Amino acid sequence: MTVYDSLTRNQRRAIPALLASRTIEEAAGKAGLDKRTLYRYLRDEGFRAALGQAEADAINTAARRLIAEGGDALDVLGDLMRHAESESVKRLAASDWISNILRWQELVVLSARVNDLEEKVHGKSK
Repeated sequence: MTVYDSLTRNQRRAIPALLASRTIEEAAGKAGLDKRTLYRYLRDEGFRAALGQAEADAINTAARRLIAEGGDALDVLGDLMRHAESESVKRLAASDWISNILRWQELVVLSARVNDLEEKVHGKSK
């Protein structure tokens, strides 16, 4: 049984509207529901769990797309860095490249630290 199985038809309709909207009012309009109904749904634990799962699914889909297009994005950035006519464009591309390297390094370091902490915690709890 999934988190969606216990939802009503209106609740299932509200979830994509919430994901695609900036406000509750906008989502209510898209779902054809009153905004008070959406606020009531948002107080329901089962609905929040289903919404959370839908949000996680949307983020995972976006991440897969980012990964799939990442090579092309790096190619464009590299081409700009090497071949743009404008020096400011070259500088911005180089700056973006360096920023991405630094962010990647930060993630690697943080991941290693989390792994070390998890090993220490699990090692002490055994």
